[in-house]
Amino acid sequence: MSSEREPVPVDLPTVLIVLIERSSAPEPRQVEAWQEALEAYPGGGRIVRAWAGLGVVPAGIDYPTPAAAVAVLGVPADSPVVVAEAYAVPGPHLMERLVGEALLSPDRVVDARALPVELTRVSDRQRGYHLEDDTDPSAAFLQETRYPGSDDEHDDPDDEDDEDDTDEAEGEDDEGDPDEAEGDRAEDVGPGRDDAAMSSHDLRAQDGFVLQARVSGACCATRAAHVAALDDALLAEPSEVSGNALLDAAAARGIDVVVAETGVVSLPLRLGWDARIEGLVPVAADRPVEWDPATHPALLPGSALGALAQQLGLRPAASADRATAADTPFLSIVTRTQGRRLHCLEDMLTCLAGQGDRDFEVLLMCHRTTTQELAAVRSVVDSAPGWLRSRVRVVEAERPGRAAPLNDGFTAARGRYVVALDDDDTVLAHYVATFKAAAAEHDGRVLRAVAVRQDVAPVGGIDTLCAVSVDDPFREWPMDFSLVDHLVANYSPFMTVAFPRGAFHDLGLRFDESLDTTEDWDLLVRCAAVLGVASVREVTSVYRWWVHTGSSRAVHSKAEWAAARKRVQSAFEQSVLLMSPEETQRTVASLRKAHKDSNTAHRMARRLATSQHHVILQMDEVKAAHDRAVEASHEWRERAKAAQDKVQEVRERLRKRHARQLALLREADLLLAERPHARPATSIVDLSPGDLEELVARLRAEPVMRSRAGRRTR
Repeated sequence: MSSEREPVPVDLPTVLIVLIERSSAPEPRQVEAWQEALEAYPGGGRIVRAWAGLGVVPAGIDYPTPAAAVAVLGVPADSPVVVAEAYAVPGPHLMERLVGEALLSPDRVVDARALPVELTRVSDRQRGYHLEDDTDPSAAFLQETRYPGSDDEHDDPDDEDDEDDTDEAEGEDDEGDPDEAEGDRAEDVGPGRDDAAMSSHDLRAQDGFVLQARVSGACCATRAAHVAALDDALLAEPSEVSGNALLDAAAARGIDVVVAETGVVSLPLRLGWDARIEGLVPVAADRPVEWDPATHPALLPGSALGALAQQLGLRPAASADRATAADTPFLSIVTRTQGRRLHCLEDMLTCLAGQGDRDFEVLLMCHRTTTQELAAVRSVVDSAPGWLRSRVRVVEAERPGRAAPLNDGFTAARGRYVVALDDDDTVLAHYVATFKAAAAEHDGRVLRAVAVRQDVAPVGGIDTLCAVSVDDPFREWPMDFSLVDHLVANYSPFMTVAFPRGAFHDLGLRFDESLDTTEDWDLLVRCAAVLGVASVREVTSVYRWWVHTGSSRAVHSKAEWAAARKRVQSAFEQSVLLMSPEETQRTVASLRKAHKDSNTAHRMARRLATSQHHVILQMDEVKAAHDRAVEASHEWRERAKAAQDKVQEVRERLRKRHARQLALLREADLLLAERPHARPATSIVDLSPGDLEELVARLRAEPVMRSRAGRRTR
C-alpha cells in the first residue's frame, strides 16, 4: 500500500461485530467501548459475542464461534464482519477504517494495529538491559547489565564529548516535524524471521523504505463468506506468534492479509522485565484512596523533605487553597502537541481509553498551533469515548520554548500527581493504576516506573502519519532509579516519572525554559534530590523511537546537546541533595560492593604479585639452568669437535695404512709370481703389515733365476 490513503466507500454497509470472550462475561466498560465504536460507524450494525474460553459457556455469550454467528444470523456473503477481542479497546473510527479497507477487495482480511506495543516478534537478538543470572527480581537492589554489542546509540556517560542519547530522546518530538527533518537512512528496518507473522502487504516509510506490516489478529475485518475458513485463526488468542495462524488460513483460501495502519485497538497487555508479554492487565477495582489533604511535600513524611522535616521537628504551615478537593483526579497527564501527528495522538488517547483506572485528567497543550491545527486536535478529542472526552482539556500555549507548555500544563494540573506524556508515545492499561498504588504507599515522592523502547518509522502523509514499528520492544533503561547515576546521565524516559503536584504548586519547582534540550532530566534530578524517588518495577509505557526521520535528536546539533548536558551537570554539582532512605541504602550498598570489589581486587593483586614473584624466581632458576645447559652444550660441542677431529685423523691414518697395505700386497704378489718357491705357507692376505713388509724386502733382495733362453725360470 502506498503512503496515500485509498478512498473509503461513501455508502458503508451494516457490519456485524463479533467479540471473542475467553474467561467471563465482558466488563460493562468494554461493551460501552464497542458500542460507541459502532455508533461512530456510518453504516450501523450489531454486536454479538462468541466464546473461545474453556469450560461452560457463561451467560450472555451468544454463539460458540464467529462462523456460527454468521450462519445463524444469515449474514450475506458480501457483508463485512469484524472479529475482535472483547477486552480490546477500539480506536477512533475503527469500524469505518477497517470496513472501508475490507470493501476495496472481495478477497481481503484487514488487520488492525495492536497498541500499546506490537505483539508480533521479528527478531531473536538481545538488546538493552537485562537482569544478571540468578538475580532475584524482588531483591532490594537488582544486578543489571547491558547485553554486549547493544546497538542502541547509548554513549558512555563518562565521555564528555558525547551527548546523552536518553536525554535526546526525551523531548517534544514534534518540535522536529518528521516531514521537515532529515533523518538517517537505516540499512535495516528490522530483521525478518521465518516464523514472524509478517504480511506481504507492504507499507512505505516517508523516506522511501518499504516496511513489512505485522499481523496480530487482535481485531480484523473481512467478508462474511470468508469467516468460516478463518474461524480457527480468528479464535486464536493474540500472542507473539498468533499472526501466523491468520496468515496461513488466509493463504490457504487465497485471501490477501493487509494491515490498516490507521486502524488501532488497545490491548490490556502486561510486559515483563524482558519486554515479553506476560498476560493481561485486569480491570482495576474502583477503590478510592483516602489522600492526605495536604500537598506540600514537607508535610508528607513519604517524601525525603517531609522525612527530614519530621526528623528535625519542623512543620510548615499548610495552605488551605492547596488542599486536594474530593472531586480532583489522582493523575494529571500533560501532553504537548502541535497538531501535526494526529494519528499518533489518536494512538495515545486510545491507550488512555483502555486504562483500568480512570482516575486521571488529560491536558493537551497545543503549543503555538494554527487555527487549523487546533481544530484538528479538538476533532481527535471529539472522536474519543465520551467518558474520556470529559477528562480532556485542550489548552493553548503560545509562549516559545520547549519547556513553556510543560510549565503551563503542570501549573494548570489539578491531579495529586502530574506526568508528561508525549503525543507519540503509548502506555499500558495499568499506567495510571501503577502510579496510584505507588503513591498510596509513597505519597509525596517522585514515582518512577519502567518503559520499553520500540523503534518506529513514519508511514503516511501529513494527515495520515502513523508510527509503524520496525523492531521488537526491549528494555533500554534500568528497572530502578538511582539519583547518583542520574547525576551523570538520564536513565528515565519522561513518561515513566510522576511528580507530586506540590513540587510545583508549593515548592515552586519549574522546568528551565532557557534549556532547548535536557529540560526533563534537569527537573527530574532537582525534584528527586528534594523529594526522593519510589521505583516501581513495572513496565507501564512504550517509548517510540523514530528511526527513519527526525525528532528532537535531529533538530538540535550534537554541540547543543553537549552544551546543555554540561550546563545541567554543572547545576547538579552546585546543588544541595537530600537522599531518601532507599537512595542511602542503595548508595551504601554500592559503596560496600565497590569496597568489597576493591578488597577482592586488592587480594587478587597481592596473590598475583606473589605468584608473579614465585614465577620470577622460577624463571631465574630456569635461566641459570639454561645458562648451565648452554655452557655444557658449548663444552660438549668442543669435545665432540675434538672427537670428530680425532676420528678423522684415525680415519686418515687407517686410510693411509690401508693404501700402503694394498700396495705391499700388489708388490708381494708380483714378486712371488717371479719367485714361486718363496711363497709362504699361508696366504699373504693374512700376513700382518710387518710380516708383509719383511716378505717384500726379502723378495726384493733375492735375484730372479733366468733360463738359457733368457726367460725367467720359476
